Amino acid sequence: MNVIRMPQIIQALMFMLRMDKSKICELESNKLSWKLAKTKIDEMVMRMADYSVMGPKPGEYKPYQTLNYCEKMISELNERDVDEYSPHFGRIYKWLVAAISLRKQEIVRRRAHYRRHCELRE
Repeated sequence: MNVIRMPQIIQALMFMLRMDKSKICELESNKLSWKLAKTKIDEMVMRMADYSVMGPKPGEYKPYQTLNYCEKMISELNERDVDEYSPHFGRIYKWLVAAISLRKQEIVRRRAHYRRHCELRE
């Protein structure tokens, strides 16, 4: 497994939790800066605890904070390799994959509900 890709798990998680790129990445880059990111670990854990996959998420999303972008960042990783590298990263990876999957299912469900509602109104 490519060890260099492990920071992408943390970076994708922080992006999904709507943390600002300038506060966790190197200047003018998309590369995670551990020096900056480690100061945001407590905030990341609090946001993970408060995260809910249900309902709309108000506010503006930057392109790097979208679910598809975060999913693409970790798409080349697999659960077994991550667990072998570190059980701690494995747990974070599983949480991230589950959150993305459930969030996408919730979006599809809400869209279908909205379409049905519009059809009934007509």
